[in-house]
Amino acid sequence: MTIFDCERMRFDHCGLYSFCDYLGRQLVKKATDVTGGLGFYVPQSHEGHFGHATYLRQRSRHKFWLRASGATLWHSTYQLTHFMPRGVPVLQTVHDLNFLYEDVPTFKQREYRHRLECHLERAVAVVTISQFTRDELLRHVRVPNIPVHVVYNGCNHYEGTFSRPASVGRHPFLFSIGTLQPKKNFHVLPCLLAKTEYELYIAGRDYGYAAKILDEARQWGVSDRVHLMGTISEAEKHWMLKNCEAFLFPSIAEGFGLPVLEAMQYGRPVFLSTKTCLPEIGGQHAYYFSADDFDRCAMQQDFLSGLQHYAEHPEQSQLLISHAKAFSWEKAASEYINLYNIYNAHP
Repeated sequence: MTIFDCERMRFDHCGLYSFCDYLGRQLVKKATDVTGGLGFYVPQSHEGHFGHATYLRQRSRHKFWLRASGATLWHSTYQLTHFMPRGVPVLQTVHDLNFLYEDVPTFKQREYRHRLECHLERAVAVVTISQFTRDELLRHVRVPNIPVHVVYNGCNHYEGTFSRPASVGRHPFLFSIGTLQPKKNFHVLPCLLAKTEYELYIAGRDYGYAAKILDEARQWGVSDRVHLMGTISEAEKHWMLKNCEAFLFPSIAEGFGLPVLEAMQYGRPVFLSTKTCLPEIGGQHAYYFSADDFDRCAMQQDFLSGLQHYAEHPEQSQLLISHAKAFSWEKAASEYINLYNIYNAHP
């Protein structure tokens, strides 16, 4: 039996939760295609999350000893996990190497790299979620002589009822979302309000970075139009994505960038940094902040030019929607199942 590791679903409002949730739902639909069967390693709160299926409950003691009886392949979905079974072949998904770019002590970088390399020593194959991440992995990490595949994430479709956040006013607005950390680079965005009448809303849990964003807003005299929303629900997030005038994502450390596709699926113009994987995921129909140093004047010009181009080309909206549709969780599930059947040790 192949076990799909959903341990990170302990933490909602994060990309790894979405990865496990959306991919897991598609894997369940195709479970009969998995040689030897499919099971899920989940926190107690998520037993039954994927309907009628086999579940292995995550326990804190598993950090020290985890035996997955009956498992013939373990799909590890988090490259720095503390939960790895003994005596089971591992297919390791690597999402990013953000620790190389975050403001963390050198000894922590060495610790994370060592832990990842130990996981890779256990793996029979590796999957990265973008070609950029694959290249970074091979450049910066000691990878054993095993296959390294690329399987793109899908675009998250929300099928519930959208909900307008109570804090959002009636003025046209720009939107971004992500954990409030320096790697997301949100502090460069307030300058875009200086030559427009838009409001700016940024959603996400703060990790001590909010003050820098607000300080930048004060410097540009737009403090009254910059709103940090904290965490929001999926219903609220998709309302914001569908109704924003533009989606902004200036991240400098990203393995994939799911919110980019989520905004594109509604035909909204997206403005991205040229860093990491974002040009690979955003493609030719996204707009980009061209200055490597995020020069604010250059950003303003890129933004205004992009908005003008979008307004003058009505077909741009449909092109963005079509681009987002090319990234499918159903396709991702099929590609993972193919890998399960290749590397499964089931006799």
